[in-house]
Amino acid sequence: MTLLLAGGVITGEGCAPAEGAAAGGGGAGGKEAFPEGFKAANDDDIAKVQDFMTGFRETGKKMQEECKEDATSMQRAFCVMVLNAKMYPSNHSWSYKFENYRVLVGKQENIDKCNAKIKEHLP
Repeated sequence: MTLLLAGGVITGEGCAPAEGAAAGGGGAGGKEAFPEGFKAANDDDIAKVQDFMTGFRETGKKMQEECKEDATSMQRAFCVMVLNAKMYPSNHSWSYKFENYRVLVGKQENIDKCNAKIKEHLP
C-alpha cells in the first residue's frame, strides 16, 4: 500500500495486465476481444438477464409441479442458470455469458416429457 500511495507501480509475476487488456481487450477502441462465449453488454443487458433469472424462481416452481410425476423416478433432474459478467475497468465496458445447464438422467420417456416442459418455459 505504501508503494501505491507514493505513486509507485507494483511489478513482478502476476502484475502484468491480463492478456488482451494491453491490446485493447474487452472491447476497447471498438475491438471485440472477449473470452470465448462472452458477448458485449451494457448495464441494461446484464440487468435483463438478472431479471430473467430472478423470475425463474416462480417459473421453476411451475416446472417442478408440472414435471413432478415424471422427475420423481429420475436419478438426476435439475436445471441451473449461470451468469458470468466481466467488467473492464480500463474502458468501463462489460461482457457476459449466460449458460443454462440441464441434466436429466432416467428413462428416455421421462426425459422427453420433462425436457418438453423445460423448453416451454425457458429459451
